Amino acid sequence: MELRHLRYFRAVAESKGFREAARRLHVVQPALSQTVSDLERELGVRLLTRNSRSVRLTSEGEVFLKEAKEILAHADRSVELARGAARGEIGSLSVGFLGSATAFFLPRIIRDYRRRFPSVRLTLREMAPAPQIDEFRAGRLDVGFTRPISAADETWLRSECLYRDSLLAVLPKGHGACARAVVSVQQLADEPFVLFHRAGAPELFDAIVGRHDGRLLGLGGVPGMHGSSRLRWRYWCVSRARYERDDTPLSRSRSPSLGFSLASAPGCPGPWRRPRGRRTRPT
Repeated sequence: MELRHLRYFRAVAESKGFREAARRLHVVQPALSQTVSDLERELGVRLLTRNSRSVRLTSEGEVFLKEAKEILAHADRSVELARGAARGEIGSLSVGFLGSATAFFLPRIIRDYRRRFPSVRLTLREMAPAPQIDEFRAGRLDVGFTRPISAADETWLRSECLYRDSLLAVLPKGHGACARAVVSVQQLADEPFVLFHRAGAPELFDAIVGRHDGRLLGLGGVPGMHGSSRLRWRYWCVSRARYERDDTPLSRSRSPSLGFSLASAPGCPGPWRRPRGRRTRPT
């Protein structure tokens, strides 16, 4: 039995005749009659009573017509759902994001997306860059807002640069360099540093430390590493309470003031790319 058999039977039942049904279906009448007869033979019951003027449903035919309509409606709906999913209009979408890098633009994107695709079930998951890669590999993440991905991951992930971010020196009020709009790396050679956890974004961490180390080693010094933080507010507050210098992307400088001065730090790694990762089939 095929959906074609059900559609032909429904058309005959609704038209109360083969001639009108054949016209509606754009088929020849003998082919239509043969298809309905094949259906009755397969079911082993008589669905229609025929005479020279009209066609009427048997009691078995009435029961079968109701079920056939529901099957055909469900089949048509399945087709529309599949097409909608192909257009990205329905289904589910799991989005990973790095909060410190996306706070000033992601809410607007999410609102616009929900407005355009209300039938999509959207899941937002805040996580660092490294865990995002793990979730992509596991197939649990569809889109990620993160930092640049490694060359190895570029082979199976596609990334797109959304914006570029500069790195700033965050200094406590009263620091000797606060009066300067630009602070050189050499002027910070003896300062301790506060950075994020390396495990969350190892490539970015190594790039920052490597750039500093490379420049400061020539001066005979290596910056002190006195702490790291994963949470945004802990990141700010610990820096203010205990340490004298912090490296922060420009996006973090949009946070409320907590008694810091911001200065550009030429020679520090930047601008940084924040790509959007979309999972593709691994090669």
